Amino acid sequence: AKGLKFVAALGALPVVVIGDAVRLRQVLVHLLNNAIKFTPRGEVELRAQAEEEVPERCRVTFVVRDTGVGIPQDRLAHLFDSFSPLDGEPGKPYGGLGVGLPTVYHLLRLMGGEIKVASQVGQGSTFTIHLGMRVVAGARPAPAPRPASQVARAGGKRILVVEDDAVAQRIVAHMLARGKFQADTVGSGEAALAAASVRRYDLILMDLQMPGMDGIQAAEAIRSLPGYANVPIVALTAHTTEEYRVFSRQHGLDGFLSKPVRSEELLAVVKQHLGPAAQGEGSAELPGS
Repeated sequence: AKGLKFVAALGALPVVVIGDAVRLRQVLVHLLNNAIKFTPRGEVELRAQAEEEVPERCRVTFVVRDTGVGIPQDRLAHLFDSFSPLDGEPGKPYGGLGVGLPTVYHLLRLMGGEIKVASQVGQGSTFTIHLGMRVVAGARPAPAPRPASQVARAGGKRILVVEDDAVAQRIVAHMLARGKFQADTVGSGEAALAAASVRRYDLILMDLQMPGMDGIQAAEAIRSLPGYANVPIVALTAHTTEEYRVFSRQHGLDGFLSKPVRSEELLAVVKQHLGPAAQGEGSAELPGS
């Protein structure tokens, strides 16, 4: 584990916009993955800010910044060319392609956006995206997260379920609800990092095999957030070998659940990691589980 610090800063943003969510997610995943890959120490930052251009239209700026190895000036002009290496010299660390950068460039062109990069060798890189979007008028903001003390009084610990399969999300959330635990669900490593940045969770159930930022990368990034150094993160995976269990432990995960997970196994592991305060919660089992 690198022990990188992840910073997420959201400025003034519309509640709802109309745009290509799939392509935008691909762009941000590529940039964040590269930032993590090419940053041996320090931090990775994601910022987002919107400015109104005309009524019901806005210009959203996304910034991905890292304190990594940086890019030589003579490479910047060709950075978005296909098969353009970030470091092509044999034996150099972090050699290989800047994964997905030509894809990022072409996806943004398809969406009518643009991307700029600034970098200094040994100091890091900053990628800035500008993208026009349509604002949905009259949309209501999501309810503000409740304070941790309020959640505790409501009778349950707050758990984050990170799972890219929507059906599996609902099943695990239902199991937890039957055990009197409150669960939020997200479908990617990036979404898990964003959720943990704005809310303090008592435990995280982490799918390891996900596109983009996988479970190991997401767990490492979440560990760098304030208050998450000791929060239990339990692996969810279809791999059942002892070798994979060892792999999970070596990468800082605190537990291991094999899919498909049974209700009693899930609740036992959750109560084990949440300690005595959770032991009084009611147990539950899904019919037919």
